[in-house]
Amino acid sequence: MATEINDPGTGKNFGTTSNRIINNDGTFNIKKKGARTGFRDVFTYLTEVSWHKFFLIIFIAYFLINILFTFLFMLVGPEQVAGLDPEKSTFGQLLAFSFQTSTTVGYGALHPIGPGAQFIAATAAFFGFLSFSLATGLLYGRFSRPNPKILYSDNILYSKYQEGYSLKLRLANMRNTTLMDLETHLILATDRPPDENGNIMKNYYRLKLERDSILMLPLTWTIVHPIDEDSPLHGKSKEEITALNPEIMVTIKGFNEVYGQHIRSRYSYGIKDFKWNKGFQRIYYSDGDKVGFDLADINMMVDEN
Repeated sequence: MATEINDPGTGKNFGTTSNRIINNDGTFNIKKKGARTGFRDVFTYLTEVSWHKFFLIIFIAYFLINILFTFLFMLVGPEQVAGLDPEKSTFGQLLAFSFQTSTTVGYGALHPIGPGAQFIAATAAFFGFLSFSLATGLLYGRFSRPNPKILYSDNILYSKYQEGYSLKLRLANMRNTTLMDLETHLILATDRPPDENGNIMKNYYRLKLERDSILMLPLTWTIVHPIDEDSPLHGKSKEEITALNPEIMVTIKGFNEVYGQHIRSRYSYGIKDFKWNKGFQRIYYSDGDKVGFDLADINMMVDEN
């Protein structure tokens, strides 16, 4: 008998529409309104955003802050900054002076002489010190935070297994570090028929696996759910499975021996990701005295008769 669970934490009543719960990138397919945001949320965002977006945001903020201080220097009067060349752009020179002040470089060609400019210069140096401290903290947070790079197969396969069938997916570690003590859970979400008000409810099942843990992940791991008498998909045809609008939610937990911390990863497969009567092709090969494989081959499949 299949093990049905009440609710894994994602809700059961989905109104009149029923979309996937977890996106392919592991994020939850949820739009939250009214959530409170603060500085810690900005810090979290900057530690999770991609590297090119991170540096773009840092550089834009750096330029905007210095442009602001440049306008303040213009407001109190350029005459309060000694060393300006009348034949060159005043704004450009003051912008360069703001950069020098915020970075505490201070080449000496320009320096404040008026009380307003001196106050603005001191404030710019203070904000420069804070901003570089924050940027350094963000860089440390990004490097010290374990960021798993688990590569999942694009599709989940409906394959032959012993005397019956199974669902199979394959994953690999994209980093050179070795992950230890990995555990996985597969949750199947299916739609119930709409009630008299058109509301759609979800059923959740914890899928039994051929193997739900491994000691290490130097190569790939094929996760197999046997569709036997204990499976909620047992005895169902392709059309009946499709009508359930199934979603397979995958969670991975392991230990990163380099960082000495646990890592977690999520993924999801919808009905469009199902491939029927397919099997994964073996991708290992002998490379001298080592076993090799190419991550680009993780999706390679073979037809099953």
